[in-house]
Amino acid sequence: MTVNPTVVYHIGSSAVTAGHIFPLGRTVVTVTATDAAGNSAAKNVNVNVVDTTSIAAITEFVVNKVNGVAQAQRSIIFGIDVTFAASSGLDALIELGRIKLAHYDINGNAIAMDVVLTQSIVKRIGSTLHFDFTNSNLAISNNSSNMGDGYYKLKFDLDGSNSFATTRSFFRLWGDFNGDKKVDPATDTAALNALVAVIPPALVNSQRMALLKNKGRKLNANWTLDN
Repeated sequence: MTVNPTVVYHIGSSAVTAGHIFPLGRTVVTVTATDAAGNSAAKNVNVNVVDTTSIAAITEFVVNKVNGVAQAQRSIIFGIDVTFAASSGLDALIELGRIKLAHYDINGNAIAMDVVLTQSIVKRIGSTLHFDFTNSNLAISNNSSNMGDGYYKLKFDLDGSNSFATTRSFFRLWGDFNGDKKVDPATDTAALNALVAVIPPALVNSQRMALLKNKGRKLNANWTLDN
């Protein structure tokens, strides 16, 4: 004799009933089956909801925009703005982990695995994704060291295929205040002094040691950059 068990579904302690709407991303559902004798078994299953909304092309990529103007300096990377032709689907990029950051050394050699950028770093403002690196190794937490130097590549999975085929590249070089991919006090000092108008003077003064400690350091000129 075959007896059909009673099956119930839960997300955490909450029961899932017919018509439940799942959010974007992965949700763990616990399925519990109980027979007439009281025997039961439970198993967790993943429900993955994918946003297939078409995402428009990138129209602008700007590094270190302050008061609407992009800075040339690459000694500190405060933030990046990536603007798209439309805002549809951009929230899904953030929520589903479809934006990654890769780091390479000054010669272009990979030094770390791709890191998924989450809502703690990325915010959508209209059709623009703003990346706030203020508290990362690109900026304040590493503003007296060249440990964060090198090339960086933002990777976007715009079509949901997990290919991350759309990329934008930039660099960070401690002591490069005019954006020429090298540290030279003869040319960078004036650019550093001019930064007082846009960033706190105390932060500008803390960067002066870079001109001495990182003097002569430069990036491999063969790397292709988007900004």
